[in-house]
Amino acid sequence: MKKVILILTIVISGLLAQAQDTIKTLIVNGKDINKIENEYIDIVCYNTSIYGKSWAVNFDIGDPYVNWKGHTYKDENGNTIDFNSPMDAVNYLIKCGWKFISRTSNGQGNATYLYFMMYKKK
Repeated sequence: MKKVILILTIVISGLLAQAQDTIKTLIVNGKDINKIENEYIDIVCYNTSIYGKSWAVNFDIGDPYVNWKGHTYKDENGNTIDFNSPMDAVNYLIKCGWKFISRTSNGQGNATYLYFMMYKKK
């Protein structure tokens, strides 16, 4: 009986350890977003072509405005991260431990802007 309980404990522990996801990291303007004091951030996206097939992604973490041109984002290993779409950026932040709150949009001329409000899980 003791062996059965021991085996079950080992199997369940292994399954629980495997089920836990590793929290990702995103470096914005040299800052790890998981270590900033802000509880809320915005993902600001706009289409860079008339047909909306290419997107620029920026993270408003409460820092002074930084020109989007040439902006790069890094992961925990220092690798550059390119986001394919606004939803790609939202999904990455969820893997970083942030929670999606809301999305708004507006258009100006041929441009479409999308704003995603994110909340830091505690």
